[in-house]
Amino acid sequence: MKQLLLALVTGLVSGLVLSARPALAEPHTIFLMDVSGSMEFPVAGAKRIDLAKSALLGTLATGRYPGAELIMWNTGKQREDYGDGAKLAGEVMAAPQGDSGSYLGSAFLSIRDAGYRCSHVVFVTDEYPDDAHAFRQAITALTGPHGLNAVTVYVVNHAESYYYADRFAAVSDSRRYRVIDGNRHGSLADYLQANPVTDTCGTLS
Repeated sequence: MKQLLLALVTGLVSGLVLSARPALAEPHTIFLMDVSGSMEFPVAGAKRIDLAKSALLGTLATGRYPGAELIMWNTGKQREDYGDGAKLAGEVMAAPQGDSGSYLGSAFLSIRDAGYRCSHVVFVTDEYPDDAHAFRQAITALTGPHGLNAVTVYVVNHAESYYYADRFAAVSDSRRYRVIDGNRHGSLADYLQANPVTDTCGTLS
């Protein structure tokens, strides 16, 4: 898995150069990475956090998010950076070991409180947040008529990913809220390319 991640990073810069093309109509994108303790659980000869890194690296390598934001969170914010795919890929590779509780609902509340509007939050995780009420509250506010943000939840592939994906899916029926089970759907990059969020203020195409 580490060799795969290294290969993705190595190919990222050249891929960005070779795939240079007019920017697609993507809104500001926030990649939210779960670095809680459960991300250290073993899966498929690696760890859940390795699958999260792979999903993010593959997405960043598409070159479709030149001015994105990357946030890493467990009980609080661990890291935050802005930049192009190559820069953020380096941050993903250097992500801290998974630790502490999964209070990712508070991450979404932080994004809500920052006043983001018409943005796209891509949440890469393995399990449902411990602060479930805060998560539901934040999703309602972010995707509602006063926020018009879009949220895509990607649950990395593990033995119970289907269960957590179903729990996430039950949170909202908004068209601006999507949930992907890594076991059922596979690649995050492929899903986002096939189901892009347009620049029409968070409306899904």
